[in-house]
Amino acid sequence: MRLEETALKTILQEIGEWVYAESGIEMPSKTISVEIYTNPHGTLSAKGKISYLGPLMPKQKSNLPTIKLDLTVDEKIVLFPEKRNIFYLFSDKPDNLPKALTYCYEEMFTEKLRDLAERARPRDLYDVIFLYHKRHLVKNKAKFLEALKEKCKFKNIPVPTLEILKHHPQKEILVSGWENMLSHQLSNLNPFDHYWKQLPAVFNWISKLLE
Repeated sequence: MRLEETALKTILQEIGEWVYAESGIEMPSKTISVEIYTNPHGTLSAKGKISYLGPLMPKQKSNLPTIKLDLTVDEKIVLFPEKRNIFYLFSDKPDNLPKALTYCYEEMFTEKLRDLAERARPRDLYDVIFLYHKRHLVKNKAKFLEALKEKCKFKNIPVPTLEILKHHPQKEILVSGWENMLSHQLSNLNPFDHYWKQLPAVFNWISKLLE
């Protein structure tokens, strides 16, 4: 697959037309934007934006809600994806929920661990702790460890440890950017230390899996 601006815009426009036909939610083609760039690994990635106008929203509204997309062709998928029901909270929940092709839990968890070791962003730490508290969803420990090792090998970094994170070159930015990067996304965000202090438990759990 190649990332090309014109081709991606066409695909997003077609998706917008399908969404409108199925739901009445309009995704104006003029709001579609795509930016192709070279990522830190020297390969191409893309950022995309598409806005939407719901059936109850005023047509003259200028500041529409926006969906952001991050696309890449150089990520390694180790385990088979799974089809899962779309999360639906509303009272008109259909009997047969549509399904989406997603990472399995082991793949998602290990990718977040790899991300934390590689770039150490606030969202990575938050997600790792969140996923750790639902570790009972890791059904296959061998696959979890396989995915973690393969993902780190693919990005040419060691399997993460607590010591690596303690001395990570991005540690200071991780701490200083905690509130700025997460407070607008989470209404009840705990302080940085609340999450950082849970990392030893995460790595103790991983160590036991390796035994």
